[in-house]
Amino acid sequence: MTILLSEGQIVYQGPREDVLELFESVGFKCPERKGVADFLQEVTSKKEQYWSKRNGPYRYVSTLELVNCFKSFYTGQKVS
Repeated sequence: MTILLSEGQIVYQGPREDVLELFESVGFKCPERKGVADFLQEVTSKKEQYWSKRNGPYRYVSTLELVNCFKSFYTGQKVS
């Protein structure tokens, strides 16, 4: 079980193997050379280096948006 907090909010809670799928759906991809824990810590900040949506410019995804994405994600729906 993984729980990821950002600014005191739960942005992910569920199986560790599903967390990257959530962030990929939002537009962030963990590089193969990067550890998952480091990626998660950095992606919740304003770093754009992991932005994977090449068809558009980088857009900061706020903590509130991440929380809402998690709530609509299948693991978030199971938690609710």
